[in-house]
Amino acid sequence: MSARAFLLGAAAVGLALGVRGPGARAQEPEGGSAWTRVLIDGDPRPSPRSEDVLPAGFARRDVEPRLAAEVLERNGALTDRFSQAGQSVTYSFEARAGELSILELRTVGYTRGWSSAARIRVLDPAGRPLVDDVESGGTVYGDFLCFVAPMHGVYGYELTAARESFCFAVVRHSDFAPNVPARAFELERRDAVYGYLADDADRVTYAVELEAGEDVALRALNARAEVQRNKRLERREALRGSLSGAGPAAAMAGMARGMMDSMQRAADAPSGGGDAAMRGRMSARGEPAEPSQPDLALEVEGAGRTLARGSHFAWFTAPSAGTYWVHVNAAGPAEGGFFRLEQQRDVATHAVRGRVADLEDLPRAGVRVSFLREPELDPVGTAVSGEDGLYSIDVPPGAYALVLSADAARRAELVQVGIERDREVNLIFGGRP
Repeated sequence: MSARAFLLGAAAVGLALGVRGPGARAQEPEGGSAWTRVLIDGDPRPSPRSEDVLPAGFARRDVEPRLAAEVLERNGALTDRFSQAGQSVTYSFEARAGELSILELRTVGYTRGWSSAARIRVLDPAGRPLVDDVESGGTVYGDFLCFVAPMHGVYGYELTAARESFCFAVVRHSDFAPNVPARAFELERRDAVYGYLADDADRVTYAVELEAGEDVALRALNARAEVQRNKRLERREALRGSLSGAGPAAAMAGMARGMMDSMQRAADAPSGGGDAAMRGRMSARGEPAEPSQPDLALEVEGAGRTLARGSHFAWFTAPSAGTYWVHVNAAGPAEGGFFRLEQQRDVATHAVRGRVADLEDLPRAGVRVSFLREPELDPVGTAVSGEDGLYSIDVPPGAYALVLSADAARRAELVQVGIERDREVNLIFGGRP
């Protein structure tokens, strides 16, 4: 899904006139004192429109194309299909000055291996183009366009089959506020909130008040179920690949060790959007997928330091009472999309103790035991075995993939275990130089 942010006008809401390209990215003012803090309307609104707005079987070639000029209502959807290249349709939508409309296009080709291109234009009330772009892809691809109306009026969303034909759905999302610099949404004690990233330069910030010693677990997931399912498969494929890597660097590259390290970086760690994660994407049908929604990364700041950075999951204890800033951004080059930020307070944990031994039952020292919680492979924590092979860690309940690695080992090893109570987990690690 391609994404561009077109933040056109509306100085009253803090947007620059005529911006074309990356979405507005929040830059944290010194000390956080200049942040504008905004309440979120509803709980957990705003949220993306349900998948149910797309009628079942909309991508059917036997449906006669309408290609009629219809009205794209707020939080509405329209579906149709092109039967040949060159066909075009324009949908009108009314918008207030400064109003954000996220215009999401999804296209589906007629057969496996299909290839097409769509031209997308947004026309102002006088019919002049404000947006003019072409997106192309295979059987399934789309577009994620964030448009802020520069003035009140009726705009046009013009879609053209620039190459070949395809079925399509256009969805308008109207519940979100524009992402603008120096604005933080109040997370409060909500279990979940929804947001969006216009592209890989965008960032959304939340403010949360914590007491000293309070435990908080945060997780950022793609809001679309099918997208998150693909992300889960990507993480699992990357983990599987890391287990067969040659050498200690390859053994955990981009997965368990990297994910854990990203959580534990010190406050003076380099700034940025975190480590790039898995890149090779496949569609649910086994075809190469078009550019998809971003791998997500969290950054948590407070008490004068960075508490977590670089992973979709963060679990930390507040060192002091005060305001903490939670940033959601893309983990690397990516496109735009919706996300769901989950929050859990007062995290219950179980004590896990055990011994790491080799194949001859001799203690293994210096073995990293990384706990990745299923099903999203959340990097919860890492324990390192001592000279006697013993390790210990406290983790929340759940099913875990335990990844064992060591600098002197050629490969990492994986163990599946369930943690529902305090328990002893003894491990055998046979990796050798």
